[in-house]
Amino acid sequence: MSTKNLTNKDDDLSYPEGKDGFTIKQLTGSILLLVLVVAIAIIGFKIFVAKADRITLQHDLGNFVKAQNIYRADYHHYCGKAGDFINYGKPPTGKLVVPDLLFSPSEGVLVVITSGDGNDYIGPPAFKAMVKHNRSGYTYEYDFSTMTITERNN
Repeated sequence: MSTKNLTNKDDDLSYPEGKDGFTIKQLTGSILLLVLVVAIAIIGFKIFVAKADRITLQHDLGNFVKAQNIYRADYHHYCGKAGDFINYGKPPTGKLVVPDLLFSPSEGVLVVITSGDGNDYIGPPAFKAMVKHNRSGYTYEYDFSTMTITERNN
């Protein structure tokens, strides 16, 4: 019976002769697995960003409504009329950039008065404001006469 000296480096049994690397099948399988994991990560990240944008829109709409209610308490009418807007920027831009309207939109957010006049918010047409984000397909509209929010997926 013959015994091999396992401590001899010339007699390494971990790589049989002629098998020093990966096969094409192993390499292709590894790459496909990596592509799958990256694709799932990208899709998950896009879903996360879309949800964050919707939350930002809801938050900004709520803050805009609160700012308008404070403005109305002070001046007995809402600020703006149909077509007036405030857009994110440093500083924000638009006709709704008024020192007494204590509101500044978040990054990427546009707030537009879609109908009505701040003097007669009940209407017709009712005083409404819409928020949208430059990365999102969602918009939210607030009707000041009924105090309702409408969500739209464009």
